[in-house]
Amino acid sequence: ATNGYFSAAYSTQSKGMAGAGLTLAEGAMGLAQNPALGVAIGNSAEADLTLFMPFRSATFENSFVASPGSYESDQNIFPILSMGVNYLVNDQTSLGVVMYGNGGMNTSYPTAVFNGNSVVTTGVDLAQAFLAFNVSRKIGSNFTVGIAPVLVMQYFDAYGVQSFSALSTSPGDVSNNGYDFSYGGGVRVGAVWDALPWLSLGATYQSKMWMSEFSKYSGLFAEQGGFDIPATAQAGITLKPIKDIEVLLEWQRIFYGDVASIANTGVLTNPSTQLLGMDGGLGFGWQDMDVFRIGVQWHATPELTLRTGYAHATDFTTSKEILFNTLAPATIANHISVGASYQMTPAWQLTFAYTYAFDNDLSGAIQQTFGGGTETIQMYQHELSFGVTYKF
Repeated sequence: ATNGYFSAAYSTQSKGMAGAGLTLAEGAMGLAQNPALGVAIGNSAEADLTLFMPFRSATFENSFVASPGSYESDQNIFPILSMGVNYLVNDQTSLGVVMYGNGGMNTSYPTAVFNGNSVVTTGVDLAQAFLAFNVSRKIGSNFTVGIAPVLVMQYFDAYGVQSFSALSTSPGDVSNNGYDFSYGGGVRVGAVWDALPWLSLGATYQSKMWMSEFSKYSGLFAEQGGFDIPATAQAGITLKPIKDIEVLLEWQRIFYGDVASIANTGVLTNPSTQLLGMDGGLGFGWQDMDVFRIGVQWHATPELTLRTGYAHATDFTTSKEILFNTLAPATIANHISVGASYQMTPAWQLTFAYTYAFDNDLSGAIQQTFGGGTETIQMYQHELSFGVTYKF
């Protein structure tokens, strides 16, 4: 499940709590939540498989840019694999490596959506893979820090949007050029403070991931094909009100507004500075997003742990940005999750999580420059995750 195009969580344990988990050392993939968890995680290897199922649609009325009617995106099941390993060097230091992916930004409309396109399908496909090398160090008896240099590979494809080529500095680099790849990286840092037996605090910050340009789409994205990955910040507390129960309260901010190709407005007011591909070129109009989470974990028996969680995200954009977000209808605001882990042996654990992202839509008027009319974009999501953890 996603907030904008960021995954709500990267470990199956956290997915069972709607993305909460900054202070809980449940398995190696917890390093993707907070690099400071390594010492508490100990010697552990983990592999998770997520089946991500988004359902997207767009409906046009009285529109010139698209024929009136509803368009539903197909290709609704995406497998996402993540894995990691953590090794305890000594009682104060751990080393680890994790691989994980973002939820991606994908639409695949089986018919031509925008008028003037010869291609019969319309959509985009964005995927991002992260490889993080983790070092965690315990300072004193109850404070741990972590740092993880991160390498990133992403790919992108766009098709059926060549009708916007007339608004581009490079019309041949807007649509139907196949997949293009981009590479880069950044760093993630974190801390955990076990302040009291019943209270833990955690925080992480991931820098912007500075990426090479999508040269095949230098006429589509701002800054001549720029598509950096926004920075994120997270903080949270874990309370243990009674034995065997943990309550997690967490906040996350995703800085979409700092990446021009995502944040630039899609409302055309000055063609001399807003052509697609320019530094100020038309974009999706996304804004910084805040996500608030509550998660509960109950150790029902020595072998069985049960989880649930709820998350709410603020709006990703405004109704005036409706047209370009046909390709990225990231309308999701609310998630609810359930999950469980079963300790089969002292070494092996199986984990399951299910998340439902509630149906949400956004409606708005299409700018008269593009022919006017109204549009509604809509999305809901299901997500199933399965994980296996090995302690050694």
